[in-house]
Amino acid sequence: MAGKDPDVFSNLSSLAEKSLLRLVECNGESRFRMLETIREYAREQLEESGDLDAIETRFAAYFLRFAEQAEPELYGPDQMRWFDRIEEEYDNIRAALTWLYDRRDLVDGLRLAGALGWFWFRRARFSEGQHWLELFRADTCEVGLPGPRAKAAYFLGWLKLCVGSAFWGNPEGKHFFRESLRLWREADNQRGIALSKVWLGWKGDVEGEDSWAIADESVAIARETEDPWTIAWCLKVAYSHLRRQDKDLPSRRAALEEAITLARKTGDPFLLSQALHGMGNVFGWIGEFEAAEPWYLDSLRIAREIDDSWSIFDNINCLADVYLGLGQIGKAKELFTEGLRLAMDLGARGYLAWFIGGLYSVARREGRNKRAVRLGAFSESILNPNSRYDPHFAEELGLDDEVGAAEWKIGQTMTPEQVVAYALMDE
Repeated sequence: MAGKDPDVFSNLSSLAEKSLLRLVECNGESRFRMLETIREYAREQLEESGDLDAIETRFAAYFLRFAEQAEPELYGPDQMRWFDRIEEEYDNIRAALTWLYDRRDLVDGLRLAGALGWFWFRRARFSEGQHWLELFRADTCEVGLPGPRAKAAYFLGWLKLCVGSAFWGNPEGKHFFRESLRLWREADNQRGIALSKVWLGWKGDVEGEDSWAIADESVAIARETEDPWTIAWCLKVAYSHLRRQDKDLPSRRAALEEAITLARKTGDPFLLSQALHGMGNVFGWIGEFEAAEPWYLDSLRIAREIDDSWSIFDNINCLADVYLGLGQIGKAKELFTEGLRLAMDLGARGYLAWFIGGLYSVARREGRNKRAVRLGAFSESILNPNSRYDPHFAEELGLDDEVGAAEWKIGQTMTPEQVVAYALMDE
């Protein structure tokens, strides 16, 4: 067939008939898969012919185009189909990342890793995402355009927050958001500036006027983009994660109502789940637990539908706190336990500490004070690595100081596996 394009499908079908390829169905689409022995043979033939490098170059270029095509679709109404498409091609994408790094094609490698940042976060592949982003970022520190480097730093900020020691107070995560802000400014990317800046207003505890001002500025910048996704996200973080004065309740509610409306407009179920969660926070922060509960429940329902680990984590934790506030200890314990198992499975160290901390509160309510000390000590060892034993802690629990100090020491030295087994043990 020299000079003509081959009939690719006919050739593939012929190979399948000879059992050299397998035709399989994936999410309603037909795909051909090559047996490993055939793959190895084909690679040997390509090496002998001298065509292997050219084929691998085309292979990597294809999956870079694919990832960059998929990336914006991960924020819209058809996102689940695109997440699934990436999953289907993930072994090929991983091979492309490896090839790009081995061949030192670092700029394209950084582009590919950056395009996958939202996928890694949403699919809770925190450690693998960090690995690739850090690998390419380290070797392209001042190489190439600032946009891809900004994106890599931004997603590293997200991933570090999920696996880091001090969670939202994690200085390493904040470092990457500061770096992404600097690079987005170099790239003159207003959307990136707004998204990075809003996180820098959040200190992880009760904020002050400076934090509010930073977050409010992010909302103003987001509005300039006229992008509903960006505006909704910045409103959600600025008005539901930062703990503002109680008298500001009407403006917080209005901000979250706008975020919910915009989220529905985008058709992004993740964004809608997060906006609904934000409204729950508005009430939860000021102790209006009955008002907060339905918002968290609705958000959790959507998060489960789309199997979004981060949203599930957040909603489980906040909803369990609501049930603690309402005195429904059994419901709280059930949710904290579910979150604990999930955090351990996914290696989400910060969330693990939160859920252990939640079970510490449950143990206190149940009067199991020695157990509470041990769980509290482990949680503090992650969230506040420099924390020390305080005799007042045992006193508040009605324990002898010597007993309290001994239990604290055990909790501080337990491994995650040990503390999870202990927390799940019904004494």
